[in-house]
Amino acid sequence: MTLEIEIKLSASPETVRQVMTLNELAQLANGSVLHQRLISVYYDTPTGTLRSRGVALRMRRQQGTWVQTLKYKGEYRDGIAYREECDTPSDGYHLDFSSLEDDALRDYLLSEHVYRYLKPRFVTDFERTTRQLRTAGGAEIELAVDLGEVRTGLSQWPLSEIELELKSGSPDELHVLSRFLQSRLLLVPDTMSKAERGYALLEQEKDRSS
Repeated sequence: MTLEIEIKLSASPETVRQVMTLNELAQLANGSVLHQRLISVYYDTPTGTLRSRGVALRMRRQQGTWVQTLKYKGEYRDGIAYREECDTPSDGYHLDFSSLEDDALRDYLLSEHVYRYLKPRFVTDFERTTRQLRTAGGAEIELAVDLGEVRTGLSQWPLSEIELELKSGSPDELHVLSRFLQSRLLLVPDTMSKAERGYALLEQEKDRSS
């Protein structure tokens, strides 16, 4: 289990693509640029049981393997998102909560009125370009540019965003980097997660059918 600490910024696809071309970021680079396609299937019950408890559950295919990720205990402080995160290797089909250290949450997920009703609800499919950075303040930050979409069976929502995830160092360094990027490009802070976009699509579909 790890603590995810990040800031998200959104913009048009054209603007987002320019981020990796900034010379100042190249000077902070700590390693090469990585390109990959990420496909994630998000699970919940038809009534949104996990969402109501602030839990996001996904199965993601990356670099030829599947990883199950559970995010919970999320909060925003000073514009930074903090979430507990538990990753588990997976076959892409079977949910496994055995490595979850939170006993109460694990028991809840495995309870009869939850586990048997967990089904795929929506998918994210995007190209991610990442670069590891080391800031002047000594922090290690992963910069990720995501371009793609969130989709349900009937609807799509374009994804065009940047994630700044703190790997080590002070969270204040996220603000420093975020402010720099916003000073160079037309980027805006965004607190809406990919999971929240998926749930918004489901709600829109429900409204149209009612």
